[in-house]
Amino acid sequence: MMEDFKTWLEPLLYLTGAIVALIVFYGKAVKPIIKSFQNVEVLQKSIDSLEKKMDSFIEGTNDEFTSIQKEIGKLYEEVSQLKSYNSKMEFTQQAIVRDRIVRAYRFYKDKETMSEEELETVFKLYESYKANGGNSFVTKMIEELSQKSLHSGDSSSFT
Repeated sequence: MMEDFKTWLEPLLYLTGAIVALIVFYGKAVKPIIKSFQNVEVLQKSIDSLEKKMDSFIEGTNDEFTSIQKEIGKLYEEVSQLKSYNSKMEFTQQAIVRDRIVRAYRFYKDKETMSEEELETVFKLYESYKANGGNSFVTKMIEELSQKSLHSGDSSSFT
């Protein structure tokens, strides 16, 4: 009977040893692996959360960027309109100054003299005309007026 007992005891001891080895193996090798998988899951959740926050931030930034682009477009349109208006006003100013020079020329061309103040006024008009892009249309008129005899005192204004 003792032999029977030994025959089944020996495999039982081997089995118990194997179970103990498995428990030790589980504690030393498998358990840390499972924990690392759990850590990976936690990290993946954190990554997913950060991705959602980043997507939300990018979407908000894109909305702000689109809004800024629209405002820049409006400002560009306003600047274009102002440039167009300014160009028209410069053209109008140039035409008015040219008209004043022509009127002065017609007024003084048959007179023998003109005052220094009147000639200075015509020269200032001519400078403004040239500064605004005026051509040489009135240059000959200015040259003729500059040949006039000057007198001081009261002016016989052409206005």
